[in-house]
Amino acid sequence: IGGIGPNGLGSVPILTARAFGEVAGDIHTLYNDIQIREKLKAANGRADNHAVWVLPNPALAPLYGVSKASLDALAARLAAERGAALPAALLQDGRRCADEGDVHSMIESDLAFHRALYAASGNPFIERSAQAHWCHIRRAMGAVLQNSRARRWVWDEHEAIAEAVARRDLEASAAAAAGHAHQASEHLAAQLFQTQ
Repeated sequence: IGGIGPNGLGSVPILTARAFGEVAGDIHTLYNDIQIREKLKAANGRADNHAVWVLPNPALAPLYGVSKASLDALAARLAAERGAALPAALLQDGRRCADEGDVHSMIESDLAFHRALYAASGNPFIERSAQAHWCHIRRAMGAVLQNSRARRWVWDEHEAIAEAVARRDLEASAAAAAGHAHQASEHLAAQLFQTQ
């Protein structure tokens, strides 16, 4: 990484274009790009010459729905079993962001809700598993939340999850969380197909 010229690859533009997600298990994954970026930072103290363009891939939507549905349903079920309560402030903040229409803030609020759900589960491996997909989840939520109609139902569904968890209703908690992920997956697929 540091072997060409005085600054190594730190002075060479590095451009990558890849699909939104490589569901077929291709070895050319986004993780390779992250690894290259980290090596550039270590060798050169920066990586601003490295650009990665991520292109829409409608095939990712079902994968997003399956993986998110599984993690979220498990987290909600465990949180309900523990009698955990999700902070009402998360729901209030999310609805405020939705009303203001700031997509970046909505994504951050959405992630805060899901992180709180994972923490409430008492199983640290759920959040660790989800962290591997945060960059994709952020993109997916950004695509979903571009649609102003989706902004309200996202928080209605979050509220339904929180209420089921608070009631200690294991089945309703898991069903609400899985349904939420599948709904987001359907909206993501619609958004991705529109961009092609």
